[in-house]
Amino acid sequence: MYCYNSSPTITNAIISNNIASSAGGGIFCYSYSNPILENVTISGNTANGSGGGIYFNNSSSPTITNITISNNSATDGGGIDCHWNSSPTITDVTITNNSASSAGGISCWYNSNPTLTNVIISGNTATRWGGGGRFNESNPTLTNVTISDNTVSGHEGLGGGVFFVGSTPILTNVTISGNTASNDGGGIWCEWNSNPILVNTILWNDSPQEIYFSDTGDSNTITISYSDVAGSQDSIVTNDNGTVTWGDGNIDV
Repeated sequence: MYCYNSSPTITNAIISNNIASSAGGGIFCYSYSNPILENVTISGNTANGSGGGIYFNNSSSPTITNITISNNSATDGGGIDCHWNSSPTITDVTITNNSASSAGGISCWYNSNPTLTNVIISGNTATRWGGGGRFNESNPTLTNVTISDNTVSGHEGLGGGVFFVGSTPILTNVTISGNTASNDGGGIWCEWNSNPILVNTILWNDSPQEIYFSDTGDSNTITISYSDVAGSQDSIVTNDNGTVTWGDGNIDV
């Protein structure tokens, strides 16, 4: 499906087994396109570029509700890819078993600030960065989100759960667990002035570390409160390139 400066409503549909030569294997939205997607399955699509399942670019910010995005593949953003001021509202969505070189589940670039509520990002794979997702100069808001059992492999292999670059995400009631990186940042990877804020969040059984700061580039910060972090502060590797604000109410249990 192709949307250019348009905002259709798509309900009760299956979009599957399509191939795009560049971006948007299932859905391509460009230039202020803000469709409404409800009760849709997007599966088995391929993009030889960005957004295997869905691609948003140039201030396209759809409303996505009760959607399954699964088994799609791309170079960047196997499930969803958002570029240039594209900030979708994503609610009651499952993003699972997608694959990409970077960002197996969801990828957001350049002031793309999605709102994710009641979302599952699970079982996605990448071969370089961000098994579950990658956020580059974008500030997502995640509430009641599960990021689990995602994998990033290969000789780079950074950020099994999520990979943040120059981003300030807000995570509330989020579970990040069982994610794996072949190198560093099993749960969360931060670089180039990333400043995540975690409240009432669980980080557990991510390998090889729960949280990892890049040892190069601008310094990072992370603020954690009322959260359950396996290994407590010992599971956060800063590489002397940032600070940890360890707030009230944190536990390791």
